Amino acid sequence: VQSDWYVLCCFVNEATSCSPQNDYLSSCTDLIHNELQEAVLIIQALSALIFNTMACTIHVCTHSIDYILFLSLSAADGLMGLYLSAIAFVNFFYSGTFTVIIVEWQSMFLCTVISSISFLSSEMSLLTLAFICSERARSLSKIQLVFRKDKQYLILAICLWITMICISTGMILSFVFISSISINNNMCLYFGVSGAHKISLIEHVWYITLMVFNLLLLLVIVVACVWILKIVQSKQRRQLQSSTDRHGMGVSLFLIVLVLTNLGCWLPVLIVLILGTLEFAIQDSVLVWIMILVIPINATVNPFLHSVKFIRHKLKARELH
Repeated sequence: VQSDWYVLCCFVNEATSCSPQNDYLSSCTDLIHNELQEAVLIIQALSALIFNTMACTIHVCTHSIDYILFLSLSAADGLMGLYLSAIAFVNFFYSGTFTVIIVEWQSMFLCTVISSISFLSSEMSLLTLAFICSERARSLSKIQLVFRKDKQYLILAICLWITMICISTGMILSFVFISSISINNNMCLYFGVSGAHKISLIEHVWYITLMVFNLLLLLVIVVACVWILKIVQSKQRRQLQSSTDRHGMGVSLFLIVLVLTNLGCWLPVLIVLILGTLEFAIQDSVLVWIMILVIPINATVNPFLHSVKFIRHKLKARELH
């Protein structure tokens, strides 16, 4: 039996040969049928929740430079831990009985909400990082480092969150009320990576818009980092070595490391999105690890990197006093 949807094979006699046999991550009885993938998912979820909670606490206590934007970044990455935890809970709750909901799972309201959380987390994280980089580049362009007031950062962060929450809410409504828009994978990701589904024209427009938006954000991040490097090198040549400058340039260089790790995660995702939109065949094994390892890894790496940086700065400040 040959089918376009692996779910139909779950109801075929076992003696009958049927393909496709699974949907990359899921089997007929489990949302995630591979124990290694399940373990990676749980580790990613716990790491994202714990590290980002710690990062939020550190930023609130230290009130470091533009800490509100980094607090926003940690909150966005923490939502990825919530998304992964929700997937892990569904996998545990329906372990061995996923067949009960397998037909309607991708259209269930729970999956829709989980999808909006993954969208809000990943997009808000990248958007906040773009603002952090551009703000750092703007600040370093001055002879003396000048940062905006906390109130201005707070207003900016609130505006970004309100905008992205409205978009994610619109996603939920679209999935519920527009039949031509649907979630195309069992992990409830907000973009379709399952080759078994044909995407509609509206979904094509959505994916293209999403790719262009994310590419523009990545471009802003790269340009800002290049500008930061030039300023840092220029100040080193002029030997402008005030304590404020040294700290600002140190944070900026660390920021470049943070950005490079994010680029390493986002570029594979964008490539898969582009190939999927153009209907190129993508190997199942590649999709599996991008879905459970590459996409959420920023949520674990980001808080660890910038928390360690601020802790080291705080310890050095105490040593000087």
